[in-house]
Amino acid sequence: MNKDETDAVERLNQDNEPPTSTLQSTNTAESQENQHISNGSGRRTDSFDPYERITELETVTDVLQTENERLRTDYARARVISYKKTALALAVLGVIAILGGVILPDVRAVLFVIGAIGLFSGVMTWYLTPGRVVPVSVGESVYDGAMMTLTNLRDELGLQPITVYVPHGTQTRAFIPREHDFEIPENISHVFPGDTSGSEGLTFTPSGQELTREVDEIRTTHDPSTTLGAVEQIANSLVEHFEVADDIVVEKSTVVREVKITITDPAFGPVTRLDHPIVSALACAAAQSVNAPVVIDSVDDTTVTLSVASEAAEE
Repeated sequence: MNKDETDAVERLNQDNEPPTSTLQSTNTAESQENQHISNGSGRRTDSFDPYERITELETVTDVLQTENERLRTDYARARVISYKKTALALAVLGVIAILGGVILPDVRAVLFVIGAIGLFSGVMTWYLTPGRVVPVSVGESVYDGAMMTLTNLRDELGLQPITVYVPHGTQTRAFIPREHDFEIPENISHVFPGDTSGSEGLTFTPSGQELTREVDEIRTTHDPSTTLGAVEQIANSLVEHFEVADDIVVEKSTVVREVKITITDPAFGPVTRLDHPIVSALACAAAQSVNAPVVIDSVDDTTVTLSVASEAAEE
């Protein structure tokens, strides 16, 4: 091989070899980059401080509580303002009607009556503005706890799915017997009246007793002496005044001393629940009116069968 060929081979080998300096610089750059990523400029190696996070959450909680209180206050104020505006509108209408009666003698009597109604309604609306309105959902949540406690007690004690509402002086006690063929115990005021004559079971204050008292306070007619009359009267009050149901239809059953009640869209959940406030109020009113125990034995989604456990009770 001559000298020219030797030089050509050496040049070819030099072209195929990777530049050592370039490889070294590349490796150095990758190493620095990996170190930078692993360190993250101190971000990944720093430990997480839980106290800072807790402080942030407490601050957010305080802000939310403050905002919630502000919204409640604004809602109450807006409700009061709405009632005040209604009262002022009624009063203005009454004044306009009275002034119209002075100007127009032909219809003076009618306008004076309208004016008097407007002024009276305005005054009543102004001073009878409700300070607090409790949603039905709140009442349902309160009732849920008591209902679950009673249901658990009934199931664990092996009691019957029957509720008896017994008049006890001016009050009413609810009784859940152990046997289906029960006898009202003498000391009905005891929670577990097992040490007296009568059937064993569980007694408690019914949820509808206070509703019955509220109806008695607004009653404008005589206290009915029959089961049907008592149930009809309180059913109308529950729908018209308390609005805890869209409709309650009461009718006599083909069976003696029984009343069938159909409840449409009741509050407090399905009427099949133990001691449902609407059913309880109806039974308490019936028991007090006829002064005899009232049994709730048959209940489905919309219909309740209420029967008087005494042949001497007048229907």
